Amino acid sequence: MYKHLITLIILATVTNTLTSQHEYDYLKEKECTIIKNVKYGEHERNVFDIVLPKSDNPTALVIYFHGGGFVAGDKTTAFQYRADDIEYFMDNNIAFATANYRFLNGHDSIGVKACINDAVNALKYIRYNAEKYNINKDRIGCYGHSAGAGISLYIAFNDDLAIINDNTHLGESTLIKCAGALDTQATYDVFRWKEFIPCFRFLVFIARRYFFNSAANFYGYPSYKAFKPHKEEILKSVDLLNMITPNSPPIYVMNMVKGRFPRNANIVQHHVAHAKILSKELTKHNVENHIFTYSIKYKNGRKPEYSISKFMVEKLTE
Repeated sequence: MYKHLITLIILATVTNTLTSQHEYDYLKEKECTIIKNVKYGEHERNVFDIVLPKSDNPTALVIYFHGGGFVAGDKTTAFQYRADDIEYFMDNNIAFATANYRFLNGHDSIGVKACINDAVNALKYIRYNAEKYNINKDRIGCYGHSAGAGISLYIAFNDDLAIINDNTHLGESTLIKCAGALDTQATYDVFRWKEFIPCFRFLVFIARRYFFNSAANFYGYPSYKAFKPHKEEILKSVDLLNMITPNSPPIYVMNMVKGRFPRNANIVQHHVAHAKILSKELTKHNVENHIFTYSIKYKNGRKPEYSISKFMVEKLTE
């Protein structure tokens, strides 16, 4: 039981890829252009779709990153599960992009950073081609679900990742105006999860060897023994909580998982404690944040009136 739980610590709920030919039907009434499978890198999954509202002036842009635990998922799920958001963005003259990124390889000494770096490059590529897509490169925000949420926070909390003096898209800025995280993890230093998820330390203790080796795979190493010499440097590079500064952009977080005891992977990965510690750190640095977690008010599928789409539109049009 516990071994199964620890195996899934890194994995988020896998969403199904859309196959319906009618996935864009709700956009037919909108004055917009849909461009599919634009390549932004060499890997086969380095592609994005973009929806461009008809506009005489450059528009703001929202980029969405899908979930799937870095081992599954697809950009096209956004057109089903975030349909209301996309319509709202079009109604407010804001472009929308949804990007794929490569899946996790547990034996390449890069691990999750390869997935994250792809997402960073997708942002850079779109910004580099801002004129082509009629995008205002100074008004870009990112959000996502689960793994995509963590990616969005990584981009938001990092210093500018532009490569200085590079004239390709890699030289573009990665600074954004806002970020949103749905069912997020607070940090990709998974060892820190023991600090704030109730009872999780006990479960790790029970399956200590399995947890440590699974964590090593997440960072691209075949075993904890191989990972240990690089542990401090790697964990620092993916610890989202320690990246927060007073210059971080406004953040929206919504973790609606009901459970408190980490009895399954979904609760572990999307625990309300992730959202709460994020809010604590953001508030400590005086960063605007809007945090929503499960409560009686939001049970039975109800969601806050202040939606992530409203948040993104407000911040991108201020």
